[in-house]
Amino acid sequence: MIKKVLIISPTLFFGGGEVFIAEVFPRLEGVIDIYYWVSNKQLYNNLETSQKVLDVSLVFFKSISKINLFIDKNKIDYVILNGNRAIYMSAFLKSYVYKIAYKHTSVKSVNGLFKTFLYKILINFNFIYSNKIVCVSNSIANEHLRFKKKLKVIYNGINTQIMKKDYKRRNEMLEISFVGRLEVSKGIWDAIYSLERLSSKYSFVFNIIGTGSQMNSVTNYIKSKGLKNFIIYGHVNDVKSYLQTTDIFLLPSYYESFGISICEAMALGIPVVSSNVGGIPEIVINEKHGYLITPKNIAEIYSALEILICNKELRLDMGKEARRQIVEKFPIEQTMKNVLSLFNNC
Repeated sequence: MIKKVLIISPTLFFGGGEVFIAEVFPRLEGVIDIYYWVSNKQLYNNLETSQKVLDVSLVFFKSISKINLFIDKNKIDYVILNGNRAIYMSAFLKSYVYKIAYKHTSVKSVNGLFKTFLYKILINFNFIYSNKIVCVSNSIANEHLRFKKKLKVIYNGINTQIMKKDYKRRNEMLEISFVGRLEVSKGIWDAIYSLERLSSKYSFVFNIIGTGSQMNSVTNYIKSKGLKNFIIYGHVNDVKSYLQTTDIFLLPSYYESFGISICEAMALGIPVVSSNVGGIPEIVINEKHGYLITPKNIAEIYSALEILICNKELRLDMGKEARRQIVEKFPIEQTMKNVLSLFNNC
């Protein structure tokens, strides 16, 4: 009998967790009967199914009450709690459903002692009521070893058939791209300061793709410094088209649980300069697929970028190895297989 699965994703912004849902679960429809309860409008619109609910109220217990009615009405077998907000619901959802907590982020992404303390209490309490805990990297799993028997690591996968370079260049200048939320913790200012220094020696275009709390500050800084080749695109739906002409991918995050944008860039044969933190070293091998730098170290970012800017052959060689890494270790087909293995417990 086909299993009925409800995906709950009450996150308002479109991040890695939402990309995971949009890329993986539509491919599994027909194998399992999938329903979606989401809060992000872009994700909702991307899901080509009638079995979906858009809930933007975010009134915690009101949403839980509606979800429990939905579970009963549709006789749901499994619930995937996608991200922290969904995981916080685990203790309050119907006890007869098999609950899978899907963890995309680390405790290190939480700011402040009180918030960190509260986060740990809420996560650990709701993990007790979860049947399985899936982490997107070993780095995250290592934070929850007290629940070792429930833990499973499933890497996010990339559709390597789609992620291929096939566009012509927009211009003749070398292009460096940043894809991520414009937040201090993503290293956007470190990227800007490093490339500002490099712009006095080399010609290149810096593409900034994403939005966030630093958007206005970044825009004003770039204008005030006259950095004409620093281009802010904001949020885009088709990241691939912007990465097609990219020569170097830059994401100097202070912490990254996995790094789906890094995988997308590597799948397109782009060498990476990123931080040696979180799940990134599980994807990027230093000096093989690019360079891993110390977070907040502008000098290291500068040096790594300068090496790649000055050596086209090295960029191409690292790019080939980067794509091979994704094709062999992070294909979406493997992610689908691992996700399907979760639904063998009812």
